[in-house]
Amino acid sequence: MRLISARLRSYRIHRDSGTIVFDRRRTVISGPNEAGKSTLAEAVHRALFLKAKGDTADHRAMQPALGGVPEVDLTFEARGKVWELRKRFARNGTTSLTTDGAAALSGEAAESELADLLGVEGGLSGKAALGQWPHLWVWQGESGNDPSPHATSQHAGLLRRLQDSGGAAAMQSERDSRLAARFAAASGTIFTLAGNPRTDSELARATAALTEAGARQAAAAGKLEANLRTVRDFESATATLAELGVSLETLRRQHRDVSARQEKITALRQRETAGQGRAETAALRLTALETAEQRILRLRDSIQALETALAPDHAGALALTLAGDQAAAHSAAAATAHESAERARETARQRRDLAVAWVARFEAGARLDELSAGMARVEELNAELAALRRQSAELPNVDAAGLQRIQQLETAQSSARAALQAMATRLEVVSADQAVEVGGARMTAGMHQVLTEDTEILYGADLKLRLRPGGGTGLDEARRKCGAADAALREALGACGLATGGEAALAVARRTDLAARIRAVEAGLESMARSVSAKALAAAGEAHIAARADVSRRSGQLPDFAAPGSPEEATALARTAARQLEDAESAAQSARAVRDAASRALAEAVKTLEARTRTMQARNREISDLQAQLRLLLDQHGADEPRALALARSREESRAAAESLTACRSELADLQPHLAAGDLERLSRALDQSTARKNEAEIRRAVARDSLRSDGAEDPEAELALAAAQAAAAAEHLIPVRRQAQAVRLLDELFTAEQRALADQFTRPLADRISGYLECLFGPGGRASMMLEDNRFTGLRLAARPGQDTGFLSFSALSGGTREQLAAAVRLAVAEILAADHDGCLPVVFDDAFTNSDPERLLTLQRMLDLAAGRGLQIVVLTCHPAAYAGLGAAAVTLSRGTDGPAAESGEV
Repeated sequence: MRLISARLRSYRIHRDSGTIVFDRRRTVISGPNEAGKSTLAEAVHRALFLKAKGDTADHRAMQPALGGVPEVDLTFEARGKVWELRKRFARNGTTSLTTDGAAALSGEAAESELADLLGVEGGLSGKAALGQWPHLWVWQGESGNDPSPHATSQHAGLLRRLQDSGGAAAMQSERDSRLAARFAAASGTIFTLAGNPRTDSELARATAALTEAGARQAAAAGKLEANLRTVRDFESATATLAELGVSLETLRRQHRDVSARQEKITALRQRETAGQGRAETAALRLTALETAEQRILRLRDSIQALETALAPDHAGALALTLAGDQAAAHSAAAATAHESAERARETARQRRDLAVAWVARFEAGARLDELSAGMARVEELNAELAALRRQSAELPNVDAAGLQRIQQLETAQSSARAALQAMATRLEVVSADQAVEVGGARMTAGMHQVLTEDTEILYGADLKLRLRPGGGTGLDEARRKCGAADAALREALGACGLATGGEAALAVARRTDLAARIRAVEAGLESMARSVSAKALAAAGEAHIAARADVSRRSGQLPDFAAPGSPEEATALARTAARQLEDAESAAQSARAVRDAASRALAEAVKTLEARTRTMQARNREISDLQAQLRLLLDQHGADEPRALALARSREESRAAAESLTACRSELADLQPHLAAGDLERLSRALDQSTARKNEAEIRRAVARDSLRSDGAEDPEAELALAAAQAAAAAEHLIPVRRQAQAVRLLDELFTAEQRALADQFTRPLADRISGYLECLFGPGGRASMMLEDNRFTGLRLAARPGQDTGFLSFSALSGGTREQLAAAVRLAVAEILAADHDGCLPVVFDDAFTNSDPERLLTLQRMLDLAAGRGLQIVVLTCHPAAYAGLGAAAVTLSRGTDGPAAESGEV
């Protein structure tokens, strides 16, 4: 099984990770903290083993902060095919699994097929699902844990593969197993697990008989000795009773005196407790009042400081407002000046075009006069053609392409005007008790007006508003675009001497019709083979007519234009008009620059005023918060004078309670309570002891008297001799019973030791694999050992000194870095053995697994990881320090933080 690629969407911090490609052998995934490396490893594991459908804590933990359904796309190779897995984790989550040459699977069928491909139990959730393949996924923070439990979780597969690799030859025979079981059962009927004889065994019964006989012998000896002690006890008890009678009366008198003093001490302690409670209550009340008073004073100081700091902001805001108004006025004036300059430029262009038209008219007239003398003979033949051409010449000089250009400019003009109109503001007077003046015009209730310029609104004598449609800068831009569109259309129409696009369309239609008729007449003239001079005369006539018509049209646009009287005067007038047009264009360009600069200055003034306004609002909010806190404290504790009176009363009450408590404690100290309690306890103890001694002495004396009377009929020495003979017989019977039980236990221990040796030989292939990886770290002789007990791998150890037979160190005795390295070697060895069940390959994921290893050891770790990759495993390392794995020669994937979640970039380490 081999990972190929993964992609995460809406998975915790990954909005869309992009496709992350895994190398077939070695991949290092790096990135800064919080880039989502561990999340990527978790998502791949969840996709493989956790059911998509569910609402468990694990499903909810995948949810991103910005919302969405967690989704993981995973491509992997298994059983010789490439599989594509997609899971959407939710209460109604979905699973799909596809591969070439097979029907796509979804839902439970896909989950079941996926579990079969991975060789795990299907349909799991919770800890059972998240605990799959623990030997292959080294989670962050767990790399230094003992890997033996993970190896045990793969017990069945490991045993099968270890037998195939050499362990089967060391397995015991069936007869050996039966004998071992027989000896173990026989030993179990005699001994417990702790090695003690069982209560129902012959050994236990023989031992118990010996113990009982010995007890009887000891009892007989004790009885003889007890008779002697009884005589001594009777005599001693009698002497003790005589002595205690005198001392008890003295102790009782002393005890009564100390008890009276203790009662007085108890009463004073109760007074002390009550007084202390009153003093503490008064002190707490005083502390609360003083704290509230300090908070009130601090709040007032803070409000005063903020109000003082806010005063310059008000002045600054007023200055910025005035500056903004001046910038707006300057911008409006610049815009007006620019429009005036544009109109002046357009007028200059029209004057130049009219002067040029006059020049053309004089030139066309001269040409016509020159050719008219020689063309008198063909006038009749060309009458019809001349008439048609005259009609065509009278039309404006516009063709289909020119008409299309004019129509496009009209469309742009309409869009610009619509945008300007959309940004305009519609002002409607709904109701008013007096007239409203808008831009100098009076409006009453029910009237409305559309505003596209900055307009002042007056209402009464005290209210004056300025309305800026579109917010200022946006409206200026729309007005500039509208003006540019108007100018471009006027220029295009002016070039043809037209006023509207409709005139241009009509002229093109008429010209098309006349052109068709002229072509028909010219075809007839060509058949008559008329001379070229006739055509030249006709062309001159057409040019003259066109020039006159052009002059006529343009003169209508400039009624104050003085017509030239001669060609020379017309030429001079054209040159003058051309120079004036250049000056007007320069002036329009300068006005445009001034207008743009004024607009930028206005935008900057508005931005500065808005920033100052936000600052003032923040400070005002802070003042309001502090004032609210002050009002709350004043509501709770009252005004200044009542608070001062309450504070004075509280101080007096606290002082009085403290003085009363001090007086009580002084009186109590005079009675020395620490000594009184000891005296009372001492005298009580002495009375109890003396009374107990008296009672004991009386009991001993009575018991001794009764014992001496009852024991007079028995012979203790004869009973002792009989008990000794019975104990000797029980000891002789125990010897053969114990010898047989020890023989059975010895056989069981020998078979158990041999089985343990066989288990060591059985796990040797695994230990050899582990040692092969350890040699990459510790050099030749780096060895490890494990044990197999009750189908569990235990006792992971490392050779104390590689290459020397100086014993082994347990896993817990190793340093943090060495535990990480040994655990990694065990995981790699287990994965290598189990890979035979998964097409010879398994992925092993290390998530920041070597944090306790120093840089020098990290270099040798790369040799171990490279050896594992060379043996068929797929190594995936996730780290914050990719430079530490530069010597691995792995494919590199870099995760980086971004606004849309971590993004992946691929490369080479």
